[in-house]
Amino acid sequence: MKKNNALTLLLSLLLGLFILAYVVSSAGINNIIKAFELVSFYKYLFAFGFYFLIYLLALARWGMVLVAVKHNVPFAKLLSLRLSEWAFGYITPFARMGGEPIMAYLFKKECKIEYKEGIAVIILNKVMDWAAALIITIIGILLFMLSYSGYLSKKMSFAIIAAVLILSVLTYLFFIKIGKREGFFSAVTKYFKKIFHSNIHNGVLKVENELHDFFRKNKRRVIIALCISLIINLLTIANYKILALFLGANLSVVQLLMIFALITVAYLVPTPGSLGSLEGAMAIVFYALGYGAGVGVAFALILRSFELILTGLGLLFISYYGIKLKGANI
Repeated sequence: MKKNNALTLLLSLLLGLFILAYVVSSAGINNIIKAFELVSFYKYLFAFGFYFLIYLLALARWGMVLVAVKHNVPFAKLLSLRLSEWAFGYITPFARMGGEPIMAYLFKKECKIEYKEGIAVIILNKVMDWAAALIITIIGILLFMLSYSGYLSKKMSFAIIAAVLILSVLTYLFFIKIGKREGFFSAVTKYFKKIFHSNIHNGVLKVENELHDFFRKNKRRVIIALCISLIINLLTIANYKILALFLGANLSVVQLLMIFALITVAYLVPTPGSLGSLEGAMAIVFYALGYGAGVGVAFALILRSFELILTGLGLLFISYYGIKLKGANI
């Protein structure tokens, strides 16, 4: 990796560790340990199994989109590629948005999928993830703001609302623009040709053409993919319910919506794996709900352990495919 990239990663990691240390100290290590003691190995295994099934369902949606663009990638192969992308993204400052170059590279290297097609598939899946989670996130944030506004400063509340609204508007514009065969990303690169190399602008146009073709030819598949994404989010909420029960917290539907929303927001914080922000968000919401910050931190750490298991598997596949970090500057 370049020195600037390494420095950015190091600083974001230190920030995450600082936040995590503060949250753990505030919640109390003993309280966190007590919460962990409520979850047996078999309960943990059940929760992780549920989590992994949701992951596989999301992978099936990836496969469906690939078939729509005339690329039939075997499920096992797609799993290995997706885990590689997940692992690389997880160690970047943006856990859910950092592995796309690796995925595009692997599509080209292992599946003979051109970059423009691979990037189009990646963008479609990312946007569908966000679009399906958008309504739940907005409802959850509004409920939390109305019920527990005292736990957040006015600046933090404003920042959260602004971030969600901006992403909501961008998601809406994406579907409108692409559906009308108009430029979305190219509208930005067009006005910055002096900054963005012309080849980048041309590449963006090619990707958008792929997106236009997909929406024109596969409207039914888009609707099905969005429905699958919605089911994935509902199953994720169900998994939160199960895990919370294991920790002694019987959460209502409204409370689960708030937790889902705050987890979504926590992943926007630029630290590797949203380190610290996830634990902090869960400490706040579980404390506000009366279950204690220690239970919230334990809840977050268990979710993180699930992610780290997938990250470990992904790193093994990265090693298998012979990817070096310095080769990720695509």
